[in-house]
Amino acid sequence: GRSWSCGRNSGQSVLASDEGIRDLVSMAIMDKAPFKERVRYWANKLEVKVTSISIRAMKTKWASCSTTGRMTFDTSLLELRHKLQDYVIVHELLHSRVPNHGKLWKSLMHAHLGDYERCEQELQKIAHKKAPQRTLRSNRLKKFVTRRE
Repeated sequence: GRSWSCGRNSGQSVLASDEGIRDLVSMAIMDKAPFKERVRYWANKLEVKVTSISIRAMKTKWASCSTTGRMTFDTSLLELRHKLQDYVIVHELLHSRVPNHGKLWKSLMHAHLGDYERCEQELQKIAHKKAPQRTLRSNRLKKFVTRRE
């Protein structure tokens, strides 16, 4: 079987071929697959070209996007209900068309998600619980998606 590098001990690699580790890695990959499918669904619906989808731990944001179509999402999104995931996904994808949170962006959010402001507020509350020592600089969300400040 395949060995997994787990860490170092006195300069020596510590290897594990334990089925449990492989199962955990497999589960982590599988948990991301449905989320990535949601991103692809919304990208097709919004006619946005996505070149890559990454899911990793992010300290201050729920997500980010590049001008080349690279999308990065915070791993904690995988734990949230689909409506909140959709908010973050659509929010990011719309920024490929509209770079700010002006009237056009807001009207597109309403068109695709309805009362998106409730999701925005819920994400703010979750962000405060995850990082209570930080505060939001304003009631409106800053740059791209809800910042977890």
